[in-house]
Formats: sequence, structure tokens, C-alpha cells
Amino acid sequence: MVYTKDIDLKFHKSLGYYYFFDKGHPLCYADNKVWYHRHVASLKSGRWLSGNEHVHHKDRNSGNNDPENLESVTPQEHARIHALENGFSILSEYICEVCGIVYCAWKHTQTTCSDECRDFASRKVLRPSKEALEILIWSTPTTKIAQSLGVSDKAIEKWCKLYKIDKPPIGYWAPKDTLSETY
Repeated sequence: MVYTKDIDLKFHKSLGYYYFFDKGHPLCYADNKVWYHRHVASLKSGRWLSGNEHVHHKDRNSGNNDPENLESVTPQEHARIHALENGFSILSEYICEVCGIVYCAWKHTQTTCSDECRDFASRKVLRPSKEALEILIWSTPTTKIAQSLGVSDKAIEKWCKLYKIDKPPIGYWAPKDTLSETY
């Protein structure tokens, strides 16, 4: 991975980071701004960083963008590093009730590792897996599935759409003897 364009670095005074503008850069934001430390960390790792990766300055100097000073970490790891550097104690390590990964909690009430897992855990009804829902859809009418799960039939329809499951056609659940009498 090589980047050959000339870089005109600018300094963001309030954030303390260097940046440059490049509309075609893989790391640019909507305003065409590219954070220089993310650019350097990407070149160091040989791949462009994803949106859920942070870059940590090991010496805590945001202006020092030497590749040896930069480290690519997850947002959780980054928060933990800075909390420890700033003298905060980590309460304990827990296992996320949704995804099962080990995480460090800052509050006793925190039961999940991330916002995504927290949102999933806050659902009132646990959505069945794709396979389970597909079996249910083709073996039981939608209204009965909804009633047994305590949701509306519209919720079941949305789940099917999300999982890309084809629902039985209209009339599929009509009694067979009623259909034969009409012909």
C-alpha cells in the first residue's frame, strides 16, 4: 500500500490533531478531511483502518505521528488505556450477556460490552434465529406465531423481511376442504 500524493498538513487547534484534505482518500470524511495519524497508522499496518478502529498515541502526544508511536486499537481498548493512564480504576472484567466477550466495566450497572449489544439486550422480545423463524413461518400461521411470542403479526412480517424469508402466499393456511368445495 503506497500513497504518493503530496500532503499539505493543517493543525486542528481545538482537537490537537493534524489533518489534510483529499477527496479520493479511503479514510476521508464527508468534508474530505483525513486525520493524519489514521493515515500513518494505516500505512504502518499495510491496510486502511476501518471505522471502528481508533489510533492511540503511545506517548500521549497527539502531534507525534511517528509510526512507532501509533497503535491501532478497538474503541473499548482505547477507552481502557486512557482511563488507566488518567488514574481511573477498572471495576472488574465481565462477560457480555449478549455476545459473550470479556470486557471491562466502568459502572456496576453495565451488563454489555458495547452500544450494539446494549440495544440488542434492551429488546422486549428475543427475536428467533433465521432458521427457527423460517421453520415457524412455514409450519404455523403468522397470527399464531405473533400471539405466542407476544408481538404483532406486523413484527413477524418485519423479521421475515430483515432475514429475507419468503412468507407463505395468501390462502396457504385456508382449510383444504373449503378450497375443494368452491371448485
